[in-house]
Amino acid sequence: MAVEVESRQLKENSVGAFGIVAQSVGASSPEIAASATTISAVLIAGAGAPSSFLLGGIAVACLAVLIAYLSRRVVTAGGLAGLVEATLGQRFALATGWASLLGIGLITGVNLMLGGLFSTLFFSEVAPHTQWLSSNWIWWSVLIGVAIVGLSIAGVRPSVVVLFSVSVVGIACLTILAIAILANGGAHGIAWSTLIPGHEKTASLDSTLRAIGVVVIGFQGFESATSLGEETANPRRTIPRVVVTVVLIVWVLLLLTSLSLVTGFGTSEAGITQLTTLSALSWLVLAQHYLAAWFGHMIIGLLAISCFACGLGLMNEMSRMFWSLSRDELLPRSLSRTTRRTGSPWVAVLILAAVAALELLGAAIWQGAKPLNVPTAATWVADVAAPGLLIAYMLAAVGGARLAFRYKAPIVVRVLCPLVVVVVFGISLYHQFSPLPPWPYRLAPFIGLGLLVIGGVAMYLGARAGTPAASPPIPPTADRSPLPAAD
Repeated sequence: MAVEVESRQLKENSVGAFGIVAQSVGASSPEIAASATTISAVLIAGAGAPSSFLLGGIAVACLAVLIAYLSRRVVTAGGLAGLVEATLGQRFALATGWASLLGIGLITGVNLMLGGLFSTLFFSEVAPHTQWLSSNWIWWSVLIGVAIVGLSIAGVRPSVVVLFSVSVVGIACLTILAIAILANGGAHGIAWSTLIPGHEKTASLDSTLRAIGVVVIGFQGFESATSLGEETANPRRTIPRVVVTVVLIVWVLLLLTSLSLVTGFGTSEAGITQLTTLSALSWLVLAQHYLAAWFGHMIIGLLAISCFACGLGLMNEMSRMFWSLSRDELLPRSLSRTTRRTGSPWVAVLILAAVAALELLGAAIWQGAKPLNVPTAATWVADVAAPGLLIAYMLAAVGGARLAFRYKAPIVVRVLCPLVVVVVFGISLYHQFSPLPPWPYRLAPFIGLGLLVIGGVAMYLGARAGTPAASPPIPPTADRSPLPAAD
């Protein structure tokens, strides 16, 4: 009996405050968001991309306040699904878990695609005569995926060290490049007007609002610190602070880099066309023009490593979410199996790896082995993922509002923050479908919505019979100890 219990337990007190910070920073991977997500936002909103980051950041900051409030009272390994289960009940937890798989889980595959892309770009610049290193992104993506799975199963402690080390260097380099672009005035001066929604002639308000769906993906992972609640000491104090701090750091970096990206090429139609044509090569070109060629090569190499770090952080988050749902008998019990030595939920890791492998296979069949075709596939998958991520975040906001009302929290937490999250993300969700995006992305959000409905029904029917669906009267904690007094 002791062996059975051990094989389904996470390892308590295996992560300290440093680990929580590293997990949250690594999973959100600001350097990947600042490089890949900004380009995806420009593909949608043109020169209006910085204003999409401004509006999206406001909503995410409000969501961070709510999640911080929730995590002070609910200790869980279930991430968003665990927080929703504690406040809205198990049916909504299942819905959040499935929406998170589409909104966060699919992005693991996107990170593998981008990791393969940046790896081939790096070697094409530093070793142009070594064709086998720079001709096929798929093998690099597979190699990164294998490394992610191996380190995820090895345990959360070594993985968070990798996450933090890579992220700090990448953030520093992109910040230096962004400041250099703005300090030199870019193509036609700093494009401050791009921070005003709908102000630029080359960007409609509709496209700016639609781009928020991609912008939010740039923040995804900030909430992943909550998934380590049952593996860290003093989670009620550490996790809320980390969640809010990481969101503010990511927001500032994304605003800085999106503004510098548009400034570097200019807000004219010709400048935006050049930017979207260069796509993943944009940062390399900007580094060569405003700093030095070697700096651009270094950034591309760091971005390849950062894709690995981000995928690792998301794997940690999602595997623990499914472990938690399985422990509560909302999903098949096999998902709660862990390794006896490290406590890693290895079955959930392998299933998530299989999903990412299917994404890579689909992208390879559709776009082939040419590296510069990768952004099209990555953006398409991101458009599929956007509805799920928006819905998962809105459910978490509603759950946070419910708990805030119960504890008579300040009106900012009870009303203002949930309202901003639901309104901004709700409008963005609407604009994922109207007006219809251009080809080849037109069907992507509908596929995402269809998967949400089909998968949600399947997960609900697959839950163990007899599991109560009502919301528990008291939010659960890892040790089932009494909650702290209401504020």
